[in-house]
Amino acid sequence: MSRRARFLAIQFAGLGVALALLIGTARPPPKDDSSLLVRVLGPAARFAASIEWVRFDLALRSGDLELAYARADTALWIDPGATEGWNAYAAHLAFDRASAEREPDPVRRRAWFDAALATLARGEAVAREPGDLALFAGLLRMDKAKDDPALAGSDGVRSLYLAAADDFDRAARLGKTFAVEGAAKARELAANAK
Repeated sequence: MSRRARFLAIQFAGLGVALALLIGTARPPPKDDSSLLVRVLGPAARFAASIEWVRFDLALRSGDLELAYARADTALWIDPGATEGWNAYAAHLAFDRASAEREPDPVRRRAWFDAALATLARGEAVAREPGDLALFAGLLRMDKAKDDPALAGSDGVRSLYLAAADDFDRAARLGKTFAVEGAAKARELAANAK
């Protein structure tokens, strides 16, 4: 056997062992998972989506935002139930793109913030843990009301707090019972806001 053939045989054997371990140790996908790829390919699809999230992060670090967003969209297409993926994408939009340091114009910052909230809303419809996304939406609104009130626009900070309370209520209905406290705090802050 030539060196090249031996090398290829070892590579394929390693790949076979890795796939066997991946399939053998993985939990079955939930029955309500909406992705055909996840249902057909199981953990291999989630692994592929994980690779796309790494590539998303690398593209962000290199400054290629268009490529990063394409990677995120691909990862969410492969595994739309990935709650952490929706959170990561929305966090980038809310904290990086909608930051005052990166975008001084409040109107453009608000557009990025709205994109983050829309991402979370899209994710809520398909994610395995939609309550986590509703909770994160509430936390984002609370954070922006406190640290970047210019995003509230003409409606004022009160509207951000009230919307956060609605997000927390939704999270509580979706199983995050501790979100009830967040809703109460958001309503208290809304009552005291100008």
